[in-house]
Formats: sequence, C-alpha cells, structure tokens
Amino acid sequence: MQKHISKIRMLFILFFISILSFGNNIAFAEVNGNVKSLPGSSCIAYRNQDSVSYSNAIGAITNKLSTRNFVICPIVRDNHKANNSHLFSVRINLNKKTTARVACYLGSHSADGGTSRYYYTSISGSGYQRITFNQNISSFRMGAFSLICGLNGSDRLINYSWEEVYIDDPDYI
Repeated sequence: MQKHISKIRMLFILFFISILSFGNNIAFAEVNGNVKSLPGSSCIAYRNQDSVSYSNAIGAITNKLSTRNFVICPIVRDNHKANNSHLFSVRINLNKKTTARVACYLGSHSADGGTSRYYYTSISGSGYQRITFNQNISSFRMGAFSLICGLNGSDRLINYSWEEVYIDDPDYI
C-alpha cells in the first residue's frame, strides 16, 4: 500500500510540474521576442585588424589606437525571409576609458544592397556605459542588419545584444 501511495504521489508531482512547465512555455511564447547576445570579440575593426585587441577572458574588443576606430559587429537574423521582422532594444555594453562620445550606427539593408536605413545613437562619459537603440527597426525581406561603433582610444566594447521580433509570415519556412 505504501509503494502504491508513493507512486500516485510521484505521478501527481510529475503531472503538476508538467502543467507548470506548459504554463511557462505559453507565457514565454507570448513575448514573441528572441534575444541574442554576442561578445565584443565577435566584432572586427573596420580598416585594420592590428588596431584592436581581443580579450580572451571576457570576449571584449578594445581599440588600441589613440584616435577613434570603427568596429563592425554582426547581427544574426533567425527569420530572414520575413517582411515584418524587426529589431527592438539593441544594447551595446562598453567600458569607456575617455569621456569622448562613442557613436553607433545600426543599419538595415536590402538583399541586393541597394536600399538601406540607418539609425544613430551615442553616449558620452566614462566607465561602464550602455548604448541602446529603442526604435522599432524594420528589416528588408532577405536583408541584413549591421552594427558599427566608433570607439575612442582604449575604449572597450564588452558585449552587445538584440531582440528580433516578427509577426507570422506565410512565406517563412
């Protein structure tokens, strides 16, 4: 009898956990967002790879020049066939060694490269800083996004993240 009660109790607990898990999946699905994050070492120098250093410990990229240096960072899309894919809340985390302004450009490009939209934001001050793009940045069908930041001398791009949100697209495979 004791074993039978234990089995019933165990089945009840497993059933309860599965209901909670199912409920959490439903709540998560309603968010419709897909947040991705990459280390700064995913970025490359715009002109000269010798002008930056990469930190293995935290995965950051640092400008070795005493002047401004531009880095390009990849943004990967999950739903590149959708017309209605958007980026929300692109966030760039920096460790600024100077108080000079750091500027970042976020581009949305058509597949043939003929059409682009650019968004700009910047931040000044030193220490740990976050640059955020809060716009609804629409994509082009089969297009790409690009992130370009101008780092000042010894500034470090630690990591960056973005959220891709899309509406159901009948052409999405």
